[in-house]
Amino acid sequence: MKKTVVILIIALFGISLSGYSQGKKTYSIKSGTVEYEMEMLGMMINSTLHFDNYGARECTVVKMEMFGQLIESRTFRKDEYVYSLDMIAKTYEKALFKEKAGDYSNMNFEELAEAEAGITKNGTETFMGKKCIIYGMDKDGAIGKFWIWNDLMLKMEVESQGFTIVMEAKKIKEGSISQDLFEIPTDFTEK
Repeated sequence: MKKTVVILIIALFGISLSGYSQGKKTYSIKSGTVEYEMEMLGMMINSTLHFDNYGARECTVVKMEMFGQLIESRTFRKDEYVYSLDMIAKTYEKALFKEKAGDYSNMNFEELAEAEAGITKNGTETFMGKKCIIYGMDKDGAIGKFWIWNDLMLKMEVESQGFTIVMEAKKIKEGSISQDLFEIPTDFTEK
């Protein structure tokens, strides 16, 4: 169950805990941005994945409203650390990447399909004009379908414990990203 939850979290927010440092590229595209919309438990969540150097550097920005309160966070990897910023409270936390990634630091859907029972490769489909490889998941009570293009997840549908989660890319832009995404603003304080 723990492994399935980690896979879902990785998929939900586009945060790759890849093993790029071991010479593996996370994405087949050098740099870009993917904007997502996700519906979960009746809430709409906007998430944007920014990546550079084939995923060696990446940042995820999440914006949502919960119980009338705006929530905005930014998470990025830099050197051997993962930084989590609360953009509203202007605070941040940092953790060693190895501790944050745990045993899941080399995961991708292709490897999961080869190594895991319950993860299958199910052909191709077109989404947003992109030919995607479709992966299915039926594991620990979670059933899902994932559309992957150039190692980027463009769409996801997951049902688990009576809940349905749908996430779709709304915009994809290949090309350079702002390096300011990987800096902590000077007015932020560490928790």
